[in-house]
Amino acid sequence: MSTTVTMTLDEVREYKPSPDELEQFNKTQTTDFSDCPKLTKEELERFKPWYDLHPDWYDVTVRVKKADVHLKIDVDVLEALKAQGKGYQTRINAILRAAVLG
Repeated sequence: MSTTVTMTLDEVREYKPSPDELEQFNKTQTTDFSDCPKLTKEELERFKPWYDLHPDWYDVTVRVKKADVHLKIDVDVLEALKAQGKGYQTRINAILRAAVLG
């Protein structure tokens, strides 16, 4: 029989299980796949990534490869972008994307 213990997040972070507790945990943690059907290679090949099925859930800019660039920007423009808060480089990219695709 196991006992439920309530702990704060700090207590969890500090907790060091004993070797016996780890061994017991490893013995009791098993996954039963007996009710999962076996899939053929052909069935597996028909699976599609979630971002192809739901592109509206996925930010297209995440898929785009990024390049490191050294570029000079007027100090006042950079300060204005930084003053808007965290993510100024992302905003610069969005501005450039809009200018190129716009």
